Amino acid sequence: EKFIHSANACRIHVEHLHLHPIRLSLTFTQEWSRRNQETEGFVFFQIIRGMASISEAPLTFTSFVVSHAFESPTSLMGIISAHYSSQLMSQLLSIIGSLAILKAPADFLTNIGSGVFSFFYEPINGLVKGPEEFLQGLEHGTQNLARGIFVGFVKGAANVTDLVTHNLAGLTDDFFVDE
Repeated sequence: EKFIHSANACRIHVEHLHLHPIRLSLTFTQEWSRRNQETEGFVFFQIIRGMASISEAPLTFTSFVVSHAFESPTSLMGIISAHYSSQLMSQLLSIIGSLAILKAPADFLTNIGSGVFSFFYEPINGLVKGPEEFLQGLEHGTQNLARGIFVGFVKGAANVTDLVTHNLAGLTDDFFVDE
């Protein structure tokens, strides 16, 4: 009985613990380093480093709820940490998808994908209702496909232009600071 009492002495009883859901938007931009003689030949690396920025990566964590927990504080913190760590690892691909260098292709594929989905879904949905609705669905789906391709190209070009502008601005700032 003394052994059981000493094992439970470090534990706490939590009647109800509710940590609410968390939604974050992660943005990370690397700063340009000042030019010096050692790094002057490595302008290419500075451009690549600017492309590795993360732009508004969505991170969403579900709530953590526990009732009548009887654990040590260290053990309880480990359980909570494992809960959020596993969710972070599962969202790692969305963080990688938010890299500035990948944003243009990702936006392009998202827009074209929604257009292709609509191109097939709308006529099939109309065919279920009748021949006239099929033609309307075909028209609507084709318009959405054309819109998706156009918006994909425009947004992709805008993202690439923004990335190049950001990198060139960083290079010119370094150039004018050194003079």
